[in-house]
Amino acid sequence: SLSLYGLAFLGLVASLPVSLPLALGVDAIRRKRLATCRLLFFLLVLLNYEAAGVIRAVIVWLRWGRHGNGHEERYLLENFRLECWWGSSVMLWTQRIYGFTIATRGAEHLARGPYLLFPRHASVGDTVLWPLLVSRLHGIDLRYVVKEELQWDPCLGIVGSRRHHVFVKRGSSDSSGEIARVAQIGRDLGPG
Repeated sequence: SLSLYGLAFLGLVASLPVSLPLALGVDAIRRKRLATCRLLFFLLVLLNYEAAGVIRAVIVWLRWGRHGNGHEERYLLENFRLECWWGSSVMLWTQRIYGFTIATRGAEHLARGPYLLFPRHASVGDTVLWPLLVSRLHGIDLRYVVKEELQWDPCLGIVGSRRHHVFVKRGSSDSSGEIARVAQIGRDLGPG
């Protein structure tokens, strides 16, 4: 998926001289508060952060990942920081572009672990909500259980495979194996 995202990013940037006036024209006709322009800008921001995240993931690997023994803890920490930065940045920009706010109640209960968090998963977009609301604000190193298809997202796929995340195959013929992988991430949870 790296090449697809890269091509999409370059194509979007190259097409801006044409696509932006077209988007403005569509929005002028539809009178939908620049919905098409905002979508265009959102895609540009998302693809930009994907590219920047992949570059940072390579830097983290070059700096800590390829050295092996003695650097695993630092490697995991840098990947955690990368995940917090990427997810929070995408969510904060999404809020700015679409003009919405996030209201929370009881967020103080998220500050200290260990705990199991079972958020209502309504879309792919809420995958980047938790790095902002939990990890970035409270330093909690979440371990995700997410569908296998999310590995197609370059940042989530690369960093998630380096960390304690489990990408589950829905409808797997080996459900006991999938359950065992999920159960493994709950072991040895500490306050962080």
